[in-house]
Order: sequence, then C-alpha cells, then structure tokens
Amino acid sequence: MQYQARAFGAVLKENTRVDKVTPDANGVIVKTSNGPVHARKVILAADAWINKLLSPLHAEIPLRVMQEQITYFKPTNVERFEPSKFPVWIWGAEKWFYGFPSYGEHSIKAGRDVSENLMTPEQRTFTHSTELEDELSRFMDTIIPTKGQTYGQSLVNMLSLLIDNCH
Repeated sequence: MQYQARAFGAVLKENTRVDKVTPDANGVIVKTSNGPVHARKVILAADAWINKLLSPLHAEIPLRVMQEQITYFKPTNVERFEPSKFPVWIWGAEKWFYGFPSYGEHSIKAGRDVSENLMTPEQRTFTHSTELEDELSRFMDTIIPTKGQTYGQSLVNMLSLLIDNCH
C-alpha cells in the first residue's frame, strides 16, 4: 500500500511519531516527533492511537483495544508439524484459539483470539500474561497433546477491533 501511496505523490514519514493533527486554512498541520509538517491532506493510520489524533477534530472511531499474545511450543517430533502434515487451524467455541505449523522453525505457534484483556495504548506492556499462557497450554493439551513445552517467552501484541454499532 505504501508503494501505491508514493506513486500518487504521498510523502511517508517513517519512524516519525505523530502527536497531533490540527486543521488550518490550507489543510492540516501535523505535529510530529521530527517537527511540524504542513499538508493539504493527511491519511491517519494510527491503529489504537487513532482516537487520540481524532479527538481535537471532534471525531472518534469506536474501538475495543486489547493486549494479545502468542506462544511458541517445542514439540519432541517437529516433523509431524510441518505445513505439509499439519494445518493452520482455528478452534471456535466460547473462546477461540488458533495455531500454525512449524514453517521451518523448531516450534509451533498458537494463541487465543480476542482474549478481552482490554487496555488503552498507554497501558500497553510487553509483559506476557502467565494466566493466558497457562490457559492456552491447558487447551492445547486437550487437542494437541504432543505440542511439547512452551518455547521461550510468549510474545505480546495489541489488537484493535472496530465496535459494530449497527446491531
């Protein structure tokens, strides 16, 4: 998408934090970590931070933001989990779980989808939840008992979901 944006004349400022967007007579002033930028138009792609930027413009996107994590497991026989023998999978019930084959690594990856570990972007940590890791491990024991032990530390990420106000 960035290649297409550049092809249409967009200037992308990589590794530049956007702190504020203020309308002016000629478009907007974007206050960044590298100084102000004047633009006729701006595209905001700020994920969970979008409402911080939209607030001065009296706009808001209804989002649910949560901290999620994935966990790697090291099976004793990793060959059984190669993509040709083991699928990408998702388990849907009261709670949803998903996983991936080894893809050349000596581990398989799994996680719980939409864990409801709600937070704001400012509350985000990079510390994994041992409770979610244990919950996932117990679930994996029921469907993939040969998954092996956890391999390293679970990795943390942030998930933003648009709240559907139509229903």
